[in-house]
Amino acid sequence: MNDISDTKRLADAIDALAVTMMEIMGERLKAIADAQEKRIVQQAWEPMVTKKQVADRFQVDVRTITIWMRLGYLPYYRATHSVRFKWTDVQKFWDAKFRVERR
Repeated sequence: MNDISDTKRLADAIDALAVTMMEIMGERLKAIADAQEKRIVQQAWEPMVTKKQVADRFQVDVRTITIWMRLGYLPYYRATHSVRFKWTDVQKFWDAKFRVERR
């Protein structure tokens, strides 16, 4: 009779552990999903910047930005005569294409 009691106690403890682990994992997954959703929303609503703002950031002339656009050095959006940039796109592009890493 003692063996059955010990077995039931062990089974109950394992069930309780499984429930606790599921609760913890659920909370962690929800926190990760919330953080990821927040990042997606921030990227979707990122303000666009003008040629002048990009030129100021790079500390170059607006004409240089126009040349860089023509050469494909900057990703940009054009709507009729209006040109805009997403700064994160510019940063990612420059990091991928122009970063110098000395070894």
